[in-house]
Amino acid sequence: MGNPWRSALFIPATERFLAGYQARDADVVIFDLEDSVVEEDKEAALVRLTDFLKSRSGEEHFFVRVNKSRAYQEISVLNALAVEGYMLPKAEKADELLEMEESLGGKKVIALVETPLGILNVKEIASCHMVDILAFGAEDFTCAMNMENTFTNIQVARNLLLMAAKAYGKPALDTPSFNFKEEGVLAQEIQAIAGMGFTGKLAIHPAQIAVINKGFALNDMGYIRSVVRRFEEADQGVQEIDGVIYEMPHIKRFKKILAENQDS
Repeated sequence: MGNPWRSALFIPATERFLAGYQARDADVVIFDLEDSVVEEDKEAALVRLTDFLKSRSGEEHFFVRVNKSRAYQEISVLNALAVEGYMLPKAEKADELLEMEESLGGKKVIALVETPLGILNVKEIASCHMVDILAFGAEDFTCAMNMENTFTNIQVARNLLLMAAKAYGKPALDTPSFNFKEEGVLAQEIQAIAGMGFTGKLAIHPAQIAVINKGFALNDMGYIRSVVRRFEEADQGVQEIDGVIYEMPHIKRFKKILAENQDS
């Protein structure tokens, strides 16, 4: 599975956001050429993002969400720059993804599943060897379904994507929350999805990052190691660590997670 990200922050490839960019606490940044850029600005946005990436060292985790209709053009321009990989939107069929493999040049792929057809085909998308991470996009999904975007309404789609991700050993990022001012609401949502097994969450605002990272603390391999170490040093069957009670079954599970993430 590799090292799962807790937080993935979208940053529009607009003049305002690129000019004001600064290092964030997000585990990964996804520069967006798709929904947050109006159609008449897409060509200019690609030029702006290209110029921005030329000045970066490549040490940060940068991905780009490309436009499905412009993917080949955008990838061909960006491939030589400090881009770790691409988010491919509206992923619906493994065959469509495989057709892009050569053009990607070995870069990583986040498959964004956000349509009814994509959810129905999520098993074949998750099994595709070139897909590294699955992500759920609820806004386009609920729009296509003519459905209100509520936690309850999207739960079936979430579960299907998560089961496919787990079956094929892929990390799964949950859909972003558009309510970024009420931290308590976001924290409750993260508690629920982390409990389900999601490894992280997409974010649309920097204010969400601290809440997301805290909610997914047990996806931080360093933190898991520290919990295991402190539990074993205490040499007790039950131990309170950072306000949480841990027993041996928890530690066995954490050791399993560490074994699966030896490169982290």
